[in-house]
Amino acid sequence: MTHLIQQRPIVVTLALLLCATAQADVVRLVSGRSQTGEVTRVTRDAVTLERRGKPTVVPVEQIRAVLFEDEPSTLGQARLNVASGGYETALDALRPLAASAGDGLVGQEIKFYTAFCQARLAIAGQSDAKTAGRLLSSFVKNHGDSFHYYEAVESIGDLYVSLGAHDRAIRMYALTAKSPRLPIKLRAALLAGKASQAAGDNAKAIQRFDAVINAKGDSPLLTPLRRDARLAKATALAASGQLDGALTILGEVLERADENDVAINAAAYNALGRCYDAADRPTDALFAYLHTDLLFDSDQASHAEALARLADLWEEAGKPDAARDAADRLRRQYAATRAAREAGG
Repeated sequence: MTHLIQQRPIVVTLALLLCATAQADVVRLVSGRSQTGEVTRVTRDAVTLERRGKPTVVPVEQIRAVLFEDEPSTLGQARLNVASGGYETALDALRPLAASAGDGLVGQEIKFYTAFCQARLAIAGQSDAKTAGRLLSSFVKNHGDSFHYYEAVESIGDLYVSLGAHDRAIRMYALTAKSPRLPIKLRAALLAGKASQAAGDNAKAIQRFDAVINAKGDSPLLTPLRRDARLAKATALAASGQLDGALTILGEVLERADENDVAINAAAYNALGRCYDAADRPTDALFAYLHTDLLFDSDQASHAEALARLADLWEEAGKPDAARDAADRLRRQYAATRAAREAGG
């Protein structure tokens, strides 16, 4: 009896280890949850995960990342770096893996994240856009069934936007709009609208933003897309001379926003600042960007944008010390951002 009792923990431990081995692939979800099992099928639209003989199909728009049982630990670290915006650090981790990256799922991960990091750095002006475009195009051509397909195509579009090639960007976003998944379709429309806006075609941009805002569907994934479309529409309205309509939209967004949601509030106040910029109301713009600087500065991208504008607006207001402070903080805290480089130029 004692012998059997002593053996039981060993048996249980072995069973758990075997179970973990059979279910070692992990799908991290946008919701924050995870699903484990064995990845048995991958398409551009979904990943199939099998656990205890039961398959589960996870739509691609719900996936934050997929971790594979046999992947090197440095790949996992690179993903964490990417999630935090540390693209150069991620590339340092990925480079030693590149030579052995085949066409399997782990190899595709290495290739995708390498191309994606190069693209984000190129968009920020820290890497060669042609190299990034070549890597992304190669990935799309050779791995069209990857669950990273839409991300890769979208990144090519983003590269084109950064280069001012807005028509080409819109054509790339049109490819992602062919997805049967509604959140991906609407994201494509949102990005195409922003590309139209960047090209100065505010009427077309508003049309595309309205398509996102008015789309039917109750998925939680649609909520941030509709909100982003409202913010973008507001700036397009202001640029078209319709400031009152823009302010109405932004007032609604801010009224609904949780005061503790830094990202939403920072994005909304920056949008408000852009609206006042477009209406040539610099004092109002300054106070809008100050909200981001003083209350919502933990959102790095929005804070960098706000500091860049504050540096100019304080100078226009005859406050050179405040302008220098904003510019210094921009360079010190966000030196790698496009906002910092453009301000420095």
